[in-house]
Amino acid sequence: MGRARDPGKTVITGNFTQSAQGFLVADIDLNNFDSDWLEVRGDATLAGTLGLKTISLLPDRKTKVLSVGGSVTGTLTPQDSLIFDYLFNPEGSDYYFQVTGADFTPNGKVKLNRDQKAVAENLQNIWDRGGNNIFGTLFGAIADEVDNQSGSYADTLDQLLPRTGLAAVVEQTFEMLSFGDSLMSCPVFEGDGAGITEGSCGWARATGGTGHRSAIGNSPSYNANALTYQLGGQREIAPGWFIGGAAAFQQTWISQASGTVKGDGKAGYLGASLKREIGAWTLSAAAAGSYGATRFDRNLSISDLSETISSSPDVLAGSVRARIARTFAATNVYVKPYVDFDAIYSRVGDYRESGDYGLEFDSTGHWNFAATPSIEIGSRLRYKDGKDLRVYGKLGVSFLSSDQWETDARFTNRAGGTGSFKTSLEHEDLFASIGAGLQLTSIEGVDLRLEYNGRFSENLATNSGSLRLSIPF
Repeated sequence: MGRARDPGKTVITGNFTQSAQGFLVADIDLNNFDSDWLEVRGDATLAGTLGLKTISLLPDRKTKVLSVGGSVTGTLTPQDSLIFDYLFNPEGSDYYFQVTGADFTPNGKVKLNRDQKAVAENLQNIWDRGGNNIFGTLFGAIADEVDNQSGSYADTLDQLLPRTGLAAVVEQTFEMLSFGDSLMSCPVFEGDGAGITEGSCGWARATGGTGHRSAIGNSPSYNANALTYQLGGQREIAPGWFIGGAAAFQQTWISQASGTVKGDGKAGYLGASLKREIGAWTLSAAAAGSYGATRFDRNLSISDLSETISSSPDVLAGSVRARIARTFAATNVYVKPYVDFDAIYSRVGDYRESGDYGLEFDSTGHWNFAATPSIEIGSRLRYKDGKDLRVYGKLGVSFLSSDQWETDARFTNRAGGTGSFKTSLEHEDLFASIGAGLQLTSIEGVDLRLEYNGRFSENLATNSGSLRLSIPF
């Protein structure tokens, strides 16, 4: 009836008949107690379906859809809905439409994961409290998407969740492991063999990396890329004792594989290390901290409802590391098994998304503990002009104590008294690390190192390459 999404009145001066196969569609706008209105001035014979273009839906509201001046035979049956119960009811010569109930977690009809069910229960709470016009528009859009456009209800609920918007804290937590690695070594060859010892040096490094996380559990697939610029140094302060430090600046780009969420951020890292060499053993400890801010935009598109929701979460992280290493050296080859123990604390302050359907997030902190046994195998190649080339490869396996980041969220424009719900981003708690590199050292001790590092699991694949210049002192 009338123009789409523009409720209006249509008048039939004679009689009106709709057969059992008929489908009369009306715009429904319960935010404004409005709808398409068909006025039949003669008799009406009714059968078939009342189709609905739901602009907005709210409880305890009704709107007139049909009035008949003459006699009426039969009735219209409102179309089926996955979530809502509809009533088309006569009051005298007028027929009114209303929503008599809603079930946002329709058990047995659709499968929802934990986060989808949590946000659906929150929508149920908002509905049960009467909602408001902002959510009336959302309820109408959900009904139209799921009932008229064959949209997936689970996918529709995903649009209301932060999804990859939680990835900044996950990625920064993993970056603390990488930054800890950079504090662990200023290696030089010892004597004429392939034995590796610690030295005093200043260094600069540039790293570029790409990463992909596949969908896991409740979490979507996304990509994370980064450029990192780092300065550091290490000095021997007493025989066998070394102190070191490093600072880094990082730019990151995060995007959900579907293209619906994108973010770019900046972060700074600062750390210090202490090492003790006892023969072929090296005992190391390090502490580091970081701060990062990421701007996210996520696109919500449900039926005719669309908006871009923006946020800028800040992430603070701190870590401590202990490493035990032992080097076994021959004339041209060395083997160095080692194990790292990390404790990482990450915290996101409370923040608020923009938009009618944005979320508010509580401040959340989380500990993650990691153990990584590894082995490095390398070789020393000596040249007549005095240069040395170290060729090496390494392999490790990391075990993490936690596999998700979880926080509490609530809609910014929720109905009064509506509570929060849990939302999370899952990640792997077991992955393999591989690396390989070339380190060319001049007779003066200046070295240039080219290195590759990767992390891999069933759902994780990251690759990075770095170039490092080191000058002894």
